[in-house]
Amino acid sequence: MTQASVVIGVAGGSGSGKTTVVHRIVDSLGTDQMTVLEHDRYYRDRSDLRLAERAALPGMPLDRLARC
Repeated sequence: MTQASVVIGVAGGSGSGKTTVVHRIVDSLGTDQMTVLEHDRYYRDRSDLRLAERAALPGMPLDRLARC
C-alpha cells in the first residue's frame, strides 16, 4: 500500500520564526521520511557595501536591510 505524501508550507515575514517552526516540525516528526526545501537565501549578498550604500540601492525591499 502506498503512503500518502504531505506538503507543509511555512510562510511569514523576515525574522518571524519560520526556520524555528520548521526545525520543531522536523524534531517532532523525524528526518527519516522528510525533506526540507529551504528558500531563505534569495537576496543578493551585498556585504561588500556599507549599510548606507545598501540602503541607497534602487528597489531595496525594507526587510533586505535585516539580512545585510
